[in-house]
Amino acid sequence: MPVKVNSIEMRVFENKFKTDDMHPDYSQKNVDVKGEDMDVSVWKNVAKNGSEYLNIKVVPAYKSKEEAAKSKKQGQQDDLPF
Repeated sequence: MPVKVNSIEMRVFENKFKTDDMHPDYSQKNVDVKGEDMDVSVWKNVAKNGSEYLNIKVVPAYKSKEEAAKSKKQGQQDDLPF
């Protein structure tokens, strides 16, 4: 039976490497969300009416090709019946 989560807390930090408006203002890598590693990005925005708001994007954590291959290989080994 899945665990029902009512809230998720996380911390994001200022993006000190931001060089373009497309880069997030705040970010955090590998946040544990319901057992999954996720990357969080936050942009500060201003609506047409002048109201400030935050745009938040949560996506599966980035894995390099080597990490993805290692995870896939490990998963294949775990499926053996003996």
